[in-house]
Amino acid sequence: MGYAIDAVPGLELRADFGGAVAGPQALMAEAGARYLRVLEPKLHIYAGPEVEIGGFFTRGADKSGRFLARGALVGGIGLTERIAVELSGDLAVAPGGAGTLVFGGASARGVFRF
Repeated sequence: MGYAIDAVPGLELRADFGGAVAGPQALMAEAGARYLRVLEPKLHIYAGPEVEIGGFFTRGADKSGRFLARGALVGGIGLTERIAVELSGDLAVAPGGAGTLVFGGASARGVFRF
């Protein structure tokens, strides 16, 4: 979920909720911001950084909550004024519990803006 700040074009406040689909079961809740700049106006191509903090909650043997910090590089292309396709590469760190967890990955997503 995101909310664009009209006074600062490209800045968006974000909140995310997710879970692990493989490995130990876990839930994640995060909030932060991203700042995306238009790279090619005619093709509606944009890119920029995203930073979020929140919590990582395991549901397996180690039922501990941890601080979660995540950073990502996001790029996308607007197909219409409200529909876009985005690619991101991200790295997250969740210290605490029995040891620090480090997550890295990439995602592709479709976006619909209300």
